[in-house]
Amino acid sequence: MIKNACFSRVLSVIAPAPLLKLFLRTALRDLAAVAAAVLGQGPQRHGGQDYWLSTEVLTGPQVADILSDVLGTKIRCEMQSPDALAKMVAENGAMDKKYAEGAVEFMRQVSDGRMGYIGTVRDDGPCVTGRSSTTLRQWAAENRESLLRASGG
Repeated sequence: MIKNACFSRVLSVIAPAPLLKLFLRTALRDLAAVAAAVLGQGPQRHGGQDYWLSTEVLTGPQVADILSDVLGTKIRCEMQSPDALAKMVAENGAMDKKYAEGAVEFMRQVSDGRMGYIGTVRDDGPCVTGRSSTTLRQWAAENRESLLRASGG
């Protein structure tokens, strides 16, 4: 979870300490490019295929370091536990109860290793689109001015 990353310059990540590789990220434009290729090229080429789009796996501290470097301002990452997530969603009530329970259970399973596979990079985007996928550093650099405006910087 990213909480007010730009506004408070603190990246709050609720993740288990032993398994910090939480950020499997894909830029929206990469997802759109894969969807356009699949729809445009049709079922003869893509029917029955499963495509994985995980450009890179980053820890919370790595995300904060990349954003700090690109934006030229220090962003801290404060790792939190699944119990912290449970407490936060119970207190603010902004999330549907069943959805919140699912999110907390997901974090518990990542923490105890039942979902350790989520830290795997498998990016089929380049095979489908013929171009490299966008890294967080590239995305942040391309959106630097917008991010700085949003943060008041």
